Amino acid sequence: MEHALAVLVVSGIKPDGKPNFSIRNITKQFNVPCSTRKEGHAHELLLTAAQEEVLTEWIKVMGRRGIPMTATLITDTVADIVGHTIGESWV
Repeated sequence: MEHALAVLVVSGIKPDGKPNFSIRNITKQFNVPCSTRKEGHAHELLLTAAQEEVLTEWIKVMGRRGIPMTATLITDTVADIVGHTIGESWV
């Protein structure tokens, strides 16, 4: 993983501020496991794995019932799950 990061850093950045190589391609090239990538962002997650599973199943059930999902409906449901309001762009 350290070697992959070094290659990414050495490759430099484009004028728009993005890396010359995609992080996804670098991690695949150097066989960085998905679990490592997920662990690095765990602190940024709003939902736990269990809460995410509940939300996913709820969306599937509502879809089978023919109830269309809107961003507002999902946002309100997630707010109920986590116990506080969330940003409108979360979805």
